[in-house]
Amino acid sequence: MKHITWIVITFLLLATTGVFAGDTDRLISRANRYFSPLPAAMPGSENDTPERIALGKQLYFEKRLSINDTQSCASCHLLEGGKAGVDNLPTSPGAKGELGTRNSPTVLNAG
Repeated sequence: MKHITWIVITFLLLATTGVFAGDTDRLISRANRYFSPLPAAMPGSENDTPERIALGKQLYFEKRLSINDTQSCASCHLLEGGKAGVDNLPTSPGAKGELGTRNSPTVLNAG
């Protein structure tokens, strides 16, 4: 019985290897779609005006938009120090200092 089990496992491993081997071009094409370089200008940025940019910056750092006036977007999505818009924590602190259930994704090139 053990001998047959090992034969079946070996066969399944070899069979699945062959299935994925033919998909190399498709997988590379798909990876290039997800990981290709970002465009020079984000779509929609042609509508940016100095006034809209100033408003966005003001809102991004505004703590009064949080439930208890203690956090802004910039509290978790850190831009200074080369942080790339993230806090590098497994989960980010939320309102009232409690840890949330997810981390802060980057906001760079978010549009």
